[in-house]
Amino acid sequence: MSTSDRLRTITSHVTEGSPAAWFSAEPCAVPVKDADKLAKEQPRAFPTHRQDTLRWNGWGYKDSGFELNDKGVVWLTGTRYSLSGQEMPGLRQWMEDKCGVNMNDQSPSQAAMKDIPKPILNDRFVAAVEPRVKLLSTDDNDRIAHAH
Repeated sequence: MSTSDRLRTITSHVTEGSPAAWFSAEPCAVPVKDADKLAKEQPRAFPTHRQDTLRWNGWGYKDSGFELNDKGVVWLTGTRYSLSGQEMPGLRQWMEDKCGVNMNDQSPSQAAMKDIPKPILNDRFVAAVEPRVKLLSTDDNDRIAHAH
């Protein structure tokens, strides 16, 4: 099945009537200069440096995580979710029974990376890409955050 056929099938599931009126497999006709301007004006979902908000050595936000309190009850740290700061008394038992989690197992995070190799830059590529993106960074921490 061709890409166009797959797209037509998908759109037929989410629209009423024939998608032929709005569907096109033709390339976008927006001039490059307008596309560059539009791309730079779009708001960012994350801050410029994702590592300021997200963990560098694990999943999720820095301020959010499941922990055991002094009573051995699971609670969610941080403030960004409706469950943040709340105890979840049944979660520990459920995780132990259904998922086989052993709360005594420890998996400490790795220390920050050191001795990061310098980037290998292609000057022609950088010159061609830089005007079309919001941020082009060769910062060591940015490179680590985007290298997974």
